[in-house]
Amino acid sequence: MGEQPEALPFLAEGVLRCYVVDENGRDITDCFVSRPGDAATGCGGLNAPSVVNIEAITDCQLMFVPLAQLLPLLDH
Repeated sequence: MGEQPEALPFLAEGVLRCYVVDENGRDITDCFVSRPGDAATGCGGLNAPSVVNIEAITDCQLMFVPLAQLLPLLDH
């Protein structure tokens, strides 16, 4: 959470959990990422710091696309 991403991860295998921590320190699950090909993004936009934490809840394989290469393609 709060980190500027350098790449966009796509789930190839496994299950991820996206969560936030509230003011009382409790984990609140936002969503699960479990379908191969789904992006595991921090919900703050591709070029913004993540607003959620992401954790692997099973063994996972991810594919990363560098944002420096992806963002120029999205501007067209």
